[in-house]
Amino acid sequence: MERIVRAAMELLQAEPEAGLEEIAAAAGVSRSTVHRHFGSRQQLVRVAGMRAQQDADANQTDALRPPGELAGGPTPLDVADVLNKVPPHLLGDQIVSEAQRLAGVTSVALYLVDIDGTLLLRLSGSQEFPSEIDAPLAVGPEVPREGLPRLRALIEAELPGSVMAPLLLRGRALGVLLAVDAPEQPLVQLGRQAAAALALGNVYTDVFDAARRRKETSPASEIQQNLLPPRIARVSGGILAGNVLPGYEIGGDWFDYSRERRRCLDRGGR
Repeated sequence: MERIVRAAMELLQAEPEAGLEEIAAAAGVSRSTVHRHFGSRQQLVRVAGMRAQQDADANQTDALRPPGELAGGPTPLDVADVLNKVPPHLLGDQIVSEAQRLAGVTSVALYLVDIDGTLLLRLSGSQEFPSEIDAPLAVGPEVPREGLPRLRALIEAELPGSVMAPLLLRGRALGVLLAVDAPEQPLVQLGRQAAAALALGNVYTDVFDAARRRKETSPASEIQQNLLPPRIARVSGGILAGNVLPGYEIGGDWFDYSRERRRCLDRGGR
């Protein structure tokens, strides 16, 4: 029974629609043997899913994982799994490794938008890519969706042959994945999951915030920056955007907003 469950876990991760016959072959048993232990495919899938969850919760090893281990069935990366198994400061390296697996190339780099929205700064990946790329298109460390076509054109002009996949979360790109001569669609799918993993992982490490800076900030500025609301917020009937620059020293300007039941208020001043 254990062999069947393990085989189902591995096969369903790669082929979510695999049937009992394929699972039996992967386990090295007959289909009738599978039926003796599990009355239906649905039951086996449920048991395999529960076992996978137990394995994730019982994980005792924080380290980079082999590419593909953290795939979530039809998704290229299971966000909960990667956050549970990979130390937050290594998330960038894990995302690059997954991109190399999916695209079948080695030249991959992960960039984050810097704190004042003028550069893409390389967090992880091949040093064949520049450490920074001019990209004066962002609102703080985020590129709004409407700025992506121009950013794509800038990257194509500066790095011919590079494919760009934005790390999109709630209509804003935290950064981009770049790969040379790679298929775009797998990277785009990975970028969506990677954005969520980085946004959640940021709570547990300062590596990403440090990568977004080009010089040290004062403690007061650090506190101020962490108290700011999201720079791009989508609310019913509109988009609200704001920024504080440069963010390296504390100043008197402030920006905030609050959403009430029937209206959205913004506040700014000294």
